[in-house]
Amino acid sequence: MHESPKAAQSPLPDGDAEHALRSRILTRVIAGAVHDIRTPLGTMVMKLQLLRDATADGGVPAEALPQHLRVLDAQVERVTEILRKLAGAVEPPTPLGWVDLAALLADVAGTLGYDAKFRGIEVAVEPRTAAVRAGADPEAVGRLVLCVYGRALAGTPRGGKLTARAASRDGAAVLELERTAGDPGDGLGYDLDVLAAAAAALGGRLERASGAGLERVSLVLPVAAQPSGMDG
Repeated sequence: MHESPKAAQSPLPDGDAEHALRSRILTRVIAGAVHDIRTPLGTMVMKLQLLRDATADGGVPAEALPQHLRVLDAQVERVTEILRKLAGAVEPPTPLGWVDLAALLADVAGTLGYDAKFRGIEVAVEPRTAAVRAGADPEAVGRLVLCVYGRALAGTPRGGKLTARAASRDGAAVLELERTAGDPGDGLGYDLDVLAAAAAALGGRLERASGAGLERVSLVLPVAAQPSGMDG
């Protein structure tokens, strides 16, 4: 059964409450990014030290150099991809003036992947088959999706499951998050009202349904007009 978020219980004004929620989630994002970057950086440091030692001992054998460079290149690519996801989640690219909700979801889930893994949460992001064009303000959509997903992940108990999907449906761009329900007193109640207000400001809405140990939250946003001649 669909429910509308109840009256806000936040002790803060809406703007401050939204900022506080976003700050909590960004803290998780940064912690995950630091963890993910640490491993490839450590590999690069060790590889460079091996090269320094070999140089001090008379040089690196020519036949060994390509392998060393391939390892370094691979680690640079890992760091680049982590930073790309982080940047895409915080400030989604909008070269055509609209946000691809499916691509944004993938980046947000990737940046918060460490938090899910650390808490033993199974995350299933359904693969995208076409762009999901959200026509609202791109920067605001990026902040909102980060907060909606971050709230869902924070409310999923250890060992639970979070399923996420984005699709164009009934003339709207829809982000749907279904998770194992946690403790009703988890303190996330007022967050829904903050997020619902943010969605309404973008011409959209937030829907919640619960039952059978699950909570489903849907973010429904206006869909961007598709230019003629373009596929999804």
